[in-house]
Amino acid sequence: MRKGQGQSVYSKIAFDLAVKIASGELREGTKITGRSLMGTQYKASPETIRRALWHLSDVGVISTQDNVGSTVVSRSHAVEYVEHRRLDNDLLALRARLDAMIAARDELNRDIDATLGQILELNQRFRDSDRLHLFTFRIGGNFPALGVSIRDFQFRQKTGATIVAVRRGDETMLSPEPSTQFKLDDVLIVVCGVQHINKVRELMEGGVSGTFRES
Repeated sequence: MRKGQGQSVYSKIAFDLAVKIASGELREGTKITGRSLMGTQYKASPETIRRALWHLSDVGVISTQDNVGSTVVSRSHAVEYVEHRRLDNDLLALRARLDAMIAARDELNRDIDATLGQILELNQRFRDSDRLHLFTFRIGGNFPALGVSIRDFQFRQKTGATIVAVRRGDETMLSPEPSTQFKLDDVLIVVCGVQHINKVRELMEGGVSGTFRES
């Protein structure tokens, strides 16, 4: 028999004997022997029975002597022992319940945090997609697509932004045709979400005259 199992069995036997003594079923002065216990309802080893008896002897419920046996000596100590054990069991049950409640609370808090994070992320994505910014910039001599059409340069595919107008001298071309070519000193008016601004900056950086300006 493993140690943990032996302790559990002897503790149960000790408690059961204490209950019988506390209830008066076993009166003070009653002799108890390990052999008699083994022959009744307890199917346990002699060592387990001995440990149960010595345990009750240690708390003053019985008096135990080797080669003599055990004698019930104190019903009041048995009552006290039983009450103490029951309180311990109740306390253990409450602690187990509290641990389960704390675990459930922690799991709920994790779910709340995860859900809140998803809400914030979706809200930010919604705000980003809804917030369109208008930028204007002038094409300089280093612009990589001088003489190239909007279609061939694939401006929208590369940046996610849309050219909504091109100012060329005194002329303003609204919704320019895809065939419109980029010319030196053209002023491009671009609309895009905040998530695309950096792509526009990176693509146009070499050929922009001055700095980006948000309209």
